[in-house]
Amino acid sequence: MFKVKHKFINIFVVLILILSSVLAAFTIKNVTVFASAAQEPHQSDRDKIENIIFEMAKQDNLYLDEFSYSIEDIHISDVKWGGYLIEFCAIECIGYSIIFKINDTLKLIEINFENHSPYFKKDGIRMYPSLGYYILKIDNHYYDATTMEITEDYSETDLPTFYAACSSDKTDVPVTREISYSEGSCVSYELRRFQDKYYCQLNSDSNNCANTAGLILVNYWNKKFKNNLLKLSDNDLNDEGDIVNSKGGEIMSVLYDYMKTNWFLGVGGTLPSDCYDGFTKYINSYGYKTEKETDLNYQRMVSNISDGIPVIIVSQDYYFSSGNTDRNLPPIEPGPGNYKFTVEYSHSYGVKNAHTFIGYGYASYFFYNSKGEGILEQFIKIATGWGSSCYYNLSLSKSFSSAAIKVYKG
Repeated sequence: MFKVKHKFINIFVVLILILSSVLAAFTIKNVTVFASAAQEPHQSDRDKIENIIFEMAKQDNLYLDEFSYSIEDIHISDVKWGGYLIEFCAIECIGYSIIFKINDTLKLIEINFENHSPYFKKDGIRMYPSLGYYILKIDNHYYDATTMEITEDYSETDLPTFYAACSSDKTDVPVTREISYSEGSCVSYELRRFQDKYYCQLNSDSNNCANTAGLILVNYWNKKFKNNLLKLSDNDLNDEGDIVNSKGGEIMSVLYDYMKTNWFLGVGGTLPSDCYDGFTKYINSYGYKTEKETDLNYQRMVSNISDGIPVIIVSQDYYFSSGNTDRNLPPIEPGPGNYKFTVEYSHSYGVKNAHTFIGYGYASYFFYNSKGEGILEQFIKIATGWGSSCYYNLSLSKSFSSAAIKVYKG
């Protein structure tokens, strides 16, 4: 068991400081060792782990003065060590984090400030093959660590999927929204031939939502200018004029640096302002100019998309259409009557689930109930950055940043 105390807390706004400011503001002292893990981390790794928990707690509005914690090994499979499982407790909270060491770099995979992990006080080899998948190996049997039921479908060769800096349990909550109406209408539009999917398999420190969104935007503007922007070779484009995955991976790696992704000790994702500035820097490096409009309301999003300008949206509380509405929303029934408009959603929320995605279409529904009262539902059609498209319900969701960046010749 370790115990760590925060030396001091400097008052600042985390989401607009650069890494150097954060490193200068946080220090660790009074570390007391009570017990050791099976694979003892180096002091430098332990310092980073402690700083990560302090910083992520602050982003969750928890101002920890100190906390105690234990470190245990966690495996990608039972034959490959992956990194550290940290169980911690403080006056304000209990929680855990899972931090893998990938290419000698610590990467935060999951953190939770409300509960101990499903592994807590359980024996066995701890394995984490993918986000939210907790396995224990006990006497050559594999158990779901949450339910402690034997699982037959686990493979020792399963490898984790890293699509996010971290994850919490407040994600993908299924929600069904139903609206009763007597009359309704809809106005919709989307950009034609918009490439909304990329499957670039990069190294683990480059495959983030912000630079994926950046690649989708770069591809759109390059195709709009008939490849005069990037001037790529035929081998870098497919028959539709879209950038192929191999070249896309190179662009994402550059955007990763330009956007200052994982700005805090190799974690933390991408700050919205850095996302916008990184995309602008990339476009400007090819001799094109940009105009940026930020903090868009729905009408400004609609206006920009109608003018051929996709929008970047960063949200920490979002409803994405799911099920059979991934690409289409229910139609409006003609004429007066008694109807129901039903959409299934995945609801994700919390700062640790903040996500960046691209809006390239919209659908506005206008409903009237039997009393003649009006109901407005506002949707943006998006490229999720996870290899799919769906609708983002702006009426329900909470967007904390957005931007429309117009690209034009200098």
